[in-house]
Amino acid sequence: MACQIEGRDTFLRVCFTPDTAFYRYGPLKSEPELEISEPVATLDYRPWPGAGRSIFEDVIFTNEGYRYGVFAGIDRMFDDETEDDHPTPRFGGVSVKRGEDTLADLACDRATVDFDWGEELFEAKQALGYSWNSVDRMWVELPD
Repeated sequence: MACQIEGRDTFLRVCFTPDTAFYRYGPLKSEPELEISEPVATLDYRPWPGAGRSIFEDVIFTNEGYRYGVFAGIDRMFDDETEDDHPTPRFGGVSVKRGEDTLADLACDRATVDFDWGEELFEAKQALGYSWNSVDRMWVELPD
């Protein structure tokens, strides 16, 4: 997922390899102000629950006592709706917290959101030996 933060000249980008997830925040075409990497195995990732108008997921990166909760999604169209009804169906943002305090809630400029939902991150967690428990909404490490 990538986007420009609404009302700012800063960009947010989250990507991953089979083993590592990356969070980058800062101005476009320069070094990020903040860059975090975290093993996919320990990444706090919540996949889409499979219902509702929006397909969405979120991940939480941690860094020096701060939590960066990034979310992204796509509003689905129903029945006779067209792209004219939803010209910017993608959305996203980041919430920054320290302890229980929310320090920032930053929304993406919807027109800039690049998010193509897929199962790659879900499958990467499974490949590392984890199973999603949809009742408790948490990942469970499978025994060897």
